Amino acid sequence: MPPSPSSPWEALRAGFRRACVRRLVGDEEGAIAVLRDEIPGLVVGWAKTSSLEAPEKKAKLKEVFDDESGRADELAVAFDLFAARFETKVADHVSREVKKARAELVAVSNKIEEALANFSRRIDALPSISQITLPGPVAESLPIEDEATTEESKPSKPEIEIEEEPAPEPASIEVTPESETKPAEPEFQDVAENELPQAPKPEPEPAEEPEPEPVPTAKPKKEPMQEPDTDSEAETIAETSPVIPRGIRFDDIEGMIDELLAEEE
Repeated sequence: MPPSPSSPWEALRAGFRRACVRRLVGDEEGAIAVLRDEIPGLVVGWAKTSSLEAPEKKAKLKEVFDDESGRADELAVAFDLFAARFETKVADHVSREVKKARAELVAVSNKIEEALANFSRRIDALPSISQITLPGPVAESLPIEDEATTEESKPSKPEIEIEEEPAPEPASIEVTPESETKPAEPEFQDVAENELPQAPKPEPEPAEEPEPEPVPTAKPKKEPMQEPDTDSEAETIAETSPVIPRGIRFDDIEGMIDELLAEEE
């Protein structure tokens, strides 16, 4: 915790400093809380112990406020410089580490390439295995003389005499003229006509029902396109844009100081 101020004046200076620093770092709510809750009591406590007139008190307060606001600005600038230097140091350290890792990766890749080259050379140096073709089986040929001797050694069969029988004479057939002129009438003609199945009569096809006419329906009305609201878009853009914090000016609290000094008198 910061040490307690030794006098109301030092307490007032510390209060102004806290409000300015919180506003610069972006804590606007904290700066407003300090100005609303702490500064009025500190101003009244210092005004009671001071023997200056009201205009002189106001000038004194403006001077100390501008002094603390300037110191807060200097602290902000120093912090920005420190942050920039810190970022550059971190970036340099990261770049050095990346370069070192890259060099190690290059060395490892070179070793792998050399090992692959040696392996391929050893494979090429190995003797090539030639395919050996085996001769197929040779068919054994029998000698011609043996076949001739086997045919001669077979006993000859005795020849059998076959007596030829005389062919029979063709029988004479008498043809009458009636058989030549009268054609044979089929007796089963009437029976066949009666036994034939009659084809069924075709049934009348049912009349096609007329299709129902489509009922006309009302077409939905197209709603008019809503034009984009330019005001709302501008508001959203303004909300999303980052807010750059600015310091507190004495004009922002001048009305409050005047009221406090008037109540003190």
